[in-house]
Amino acid sequence: MLNKELLENRLNRIVNLYDNLDSLIDKLPVKLPNGAKNQIKKIIFGNKEISEIISGLKERRPPD
Repeated sequence: MLNKELLENRLNRIVNLYDNLDSLIDKLPVKLPNGAKNQIKKIIFGNKEISEIISGLKERRPPD
């Protein structure tokens, strides 16, 4: 039972990280030009496979 809870927690953390990634990139302690930040965001958020995976994680059924 603990393994299912651990897996659920990890999947939730992945979804939360993805949802907050935009603001995390903006808060990086490294000075990046806005163009570079925008390009990174475009690569990550424009990736159809990543979006589908995150969408699937958000819509998953809770474990039995």
